Amino acid sequence: NITATASEAVVSGNTITVILDTGDSILLTAAANGTTLVGTYTVSSADSSSDLTVNSFSIGTVTDSAGNAMTSTAVPATNIATGSAIVIDNTVPTIISFTSTTADGSYKSTGTVNITATASEAVVSGNTITVILDTGDSILLTAAANGTTLVGTYTVSSADTSSDLTVNSFSIGTVTDSAGNAMTSTAVPATNIATGSAIVIDTTAPTVISFTSSSDDGLYDDKPGTNNVNITATASEAVVSGNTITVTLDTGATVVLTAPANGTTLVGTYTVVAGNNSSDLTVSSFSIGTVTDSAGNAMSSNTLPATNIDTDSDIVIST
Repeated sequence: NITATASEAVVSGNTITVILDTGDSILLTAAANGTTLVGTYTVSSADSSSDLTVNSFSIGTVTDSAGNAMTSTAVPATNIATGSAIVIDNTVPTIISFTSTTADGSYKSTGTVNITATASEAVVSGNTITVILDTGDSILLTAAANGTTLVGTYTVSSADTSSDLTVNSFSIGTVTDSAGNAMTSTAVPATNIATGSAIVIDTTAPTVISFTSSSDDGLYDDKPGTNNVNITATASEAVVSGNTITVTLDTGATVVLTAPANGTTLVGTYTVVAGNNSSDLTVSSFSIGTVTDSAGNAMSSNTLPATNIDTDSDIVIST
């Protein structure tokens, strides 16, 4: 409803036409002799206003009872926006970003990651969307209050994996702005979790994939200068600095291999002692001290890999 108030009573049937800040023109009519002219503005699909107001008006026929005709089209100081807060909004909300407040890093099974969707405008409390992550998991995001954010928590499952967590797609539950415009677009925005975060989902435990030696092929004995052999274990993924395994060689000797830094290798030196003998040095078995990847997945398998020292080296131990 729009009402114009005149400075004195005007004649029934008198009219003015107002131009709103939406661009629409509305006819206001005096329904009876009196000071008010009224009309109804019906919002069109393309209309928009942050605070509805009259920009200008033109006069049809407006006279008082004495016949004095209105001539001024000056917009008065008191306008619709002075005493009302009427927003005209025909724009549907969209999702403009997916982000996470969770720290960068690697997360294993049962780990949790915050996911936040930001809408282009405020949506109603309780509104929901469901996102599908690149891990295949679906996560419900909810607007906890009227505002631009919908949030949820992703709990890592045992088989999940992602090199850089991101949202692949999403579906809309009910999402509307305060005017009732419903979200319809499920286009994934350019700004995704991986844009501003580096969150790795890793639920795979590291394993030993090879034992090798950088020592020269040849004969080694228990004499100084010919009694040290390098042994390297290679893991299937980077493990934490200081992690250890203990290998048992076919000579019966045990050697502790240590990760000198975060990475895929654990190294140690086998010092030959009297009584040790092997026609082609190899690892017979190994036990695990503490070996974890950056996500905290612990090595559990002590199965010997197909690639052993004797696969590529010919190291003979004779004492």
